[in-house]
Amino acid sequence: MKLGFALLAVLWLGITQAAGDVVRVCSGCSAPTLAEAVRQASPGDTIIIEAGHYPQTHVVITKPLTIMGRGRPVLDGGHKGTVITVQGVPSFIRGLVIANTGFSSLEEYAAVKLIGSNASILEDITTQQCAYG
Repeated sequence: MKLGFALLAVLWLGITQAAGDVVRVCSGCSAPTLAEAVRQASPGDTIIIEAGHYPQTHVVITKPLTIMGRGRPVLDGGHKGTVITVQGVPSFIRGLVIANTGFSSLEEYAAVKLIGSNASILEDITTQQCAYG
């Protein structure tokens, strides 16, 4: 399994050019939320979300990023909308618990919604109380 992950990581780095900087998400970090980390990150950067519970609603990613959870962090949508949308770029997202999307008969709310996002990789994502994965 580790070899498979290593191979995916190498392929991912090839897609996003060279590895960039790391932005950490934690209560004492310069980025206390995923939304703030995405704002701070440059294309090709890695965002590491430390263990914890993070209220999140509709974080939109429009640049190629690697997002990795450390210790199974929970992104909680608070029963409002989609939690993460990746739009038009490849992204690698791994090791998260995403909970509590909104529910609607008119909208397709999801834990992670990919829109025109070719070559994205989602791995080891657990969903709880989500309309769509």
